[in-house]
Amino acid sequence: MTKIILVGASGRMGQAVSALALKKPEFQIVAGVDIESFNCEYPIYSKINDVKEQADVIIDFSGPEILPALLSYCEIKKLPIVIAQTALNDRLKSMIKSTSEKVPVFFAPNLAFNVLLFKRLVKKAANYFKDFDIEIVERHHREKKDAPSGTALMLYESIAQELKDTKLNLNRNNTGLRQEKEIGIHAVRGGHLTGEHEILYISDDEVIELKHLAISRNIFATGALRAAFFTKQQLAGFYTADSLFEGEFNDD
Repeated sequence: MTKIILVGASGRMGQAVSALALKKPEFQIVAGVDIESFNCEYPIYSKINDVKEQADVIIDFSGPEILPALLSYCEIKKLPIVIAQTALNDRLKSMIKSTSEKVPVFFAPNLAFNVLLFKRLVKKAANYFKDFDIEIVERHHREKKDAPSGTALMLYESIAQELKDTKLNLNRNNTGLRQEKEIGIHAVRGGHLTGEHEILYISDDEVIELKHLAISRNIFATGALRAAFFTKQQLAGFYTADSLFEGEFNDD
């Protein structure tokens, strides 16, 4: 059994992971951490340092403000951690890398299995359509704090690896003509949208679209549990979604 401390337990993703774990006897959430609580099968603490239960791994769906204390806790307790946060600054990213020298750290802005496949399709398509204009559109619920999404930035980076000298434009806002090799990211926020990412390859004569639409948060919850099981078995190091799915896709 994989015993989990769930950070950000009361949020949308925390509750989705909690509900899914209840259906899987091989996983048990032994404690949660959040400033709010909800009706669940485990205790919820307001601070990570108050947690007394023993666990195999931490799953973190919280925010940047708690991350330093969380990483310190992992180092002290020698606990592996799965971090599913976005919009982290360079200082926090450096702290994550430092912690990964002491314990296993799995870091991914998106834990949906098929998003990794989508990323690889997007990268291949960029090579086929390298003379096209490329735009990224992402849509999320109105309460999402960061824009653009971590997944949109991940998709841009994947394209940039395939095409040299690309220029990222996060906020065009009538700044003039489209620049050569410019890739724009457009963030839409509204309602209860779970997550949608669309890549447009645009020429003078046609448009090719690749799109991933998350209908349910269960795809991310499933990925979080899979990542937790993977991470608890690893040695200290920095792991990503590519580590988790290594060998399952062939790029040739």
